Amino acid sequence: RERETTDDSHEEGRTAFRMQHDGEIDVRASYCLLAPCYLLGLLDTNNDNNIDNNNPLQRPSISRHIASCQTFEGGFGAEPSNEA
Repeated sequence: RERETTDDSHEEGRTAFRMQHDGEIDVRASYCLLAPCYLLGLLDTNNDNNIDNNNPLQRPSISRHIASCQTFEGGFGAEPSNEA
């Protein structure tokens, strides 16, 4: 579960996640990481228990990566420009 910022021209400014060391980068890893964090309230900026004001899971680059995986039909491909 390693965070990687890609430097490719079509991926610039996006943060993606790997499911395992040396594994592929796809949107499923982002979902598997962010869904439990959301349910536990770790992404809530108004939560008094969230002491870390610089939460790396709230970076706009993560949402840009997820949005880039969405197709024109509304589904999500594993990577940008993939079919859903």
